[in-house]
Amino acid sequence: MQKRIEVTTIPAGSTIRVGAPAERPKEAIDALLTLFAQNESVLSARLGLMEIQYPDGRTDFTYTIGIECSGDDASIIKEAIQAVSGVPDARWPISIFPPTTPYFSKEAIVFYKQSANRMKPFAQLLRKVGFRSGSSESGS
Repeated sequence: MQKRIEVTTIPAGSTIRVGAPAERPKEAIDALLTLFAQNESVLSARLGLMEIQYPDGRTDFTYTIGIECSGDDASIIKEAIQAVSGVPDARWPISIFPPTTPYFSKEAIVFYKQSANRMKPFAQLLRKVGFRSGSSESGS
C-alpha cells in the first residue's frame, strides 16, 4: 500500500469526538521525537484520537498530532508530515491539527516537551563567558 498525504476538511454537519488513544503509533512518535530533538522551535507535541461521524452515517478515526512551535509552524508541519510518511502504517491515519481544542481533549498525551535545560547556542556561549541573566546577587 502506498502512503498518501491528503489535505482534507471535515464536512459541515459532521460530529467529532476527541480523546486519547489506548494504542499509540510508536513508529510515528519515534520519528517525530527524532525530528523535534533537532529543532529548537518545537516547544511541545501531543497525541490524541478523533472520531469523525459524517452526516451520511460513516465513521472514521484518526490519530491527531498537535505541534506547538515558537517559530515557523508551516515548516515544522511539513517536516513532521515527511517524518510520519516514512514509517509503517499505524492502526489509523495520522492527522496534524493545531494543538488546541476542539481537536484535543484534556486527556491528550503530551509525548514531547522541550527541556527547560535546552539553551540556544548563543545563550550557551554567553553562559560560557560568564554572563548570567536574571536578578542580581543580594548585597551588590
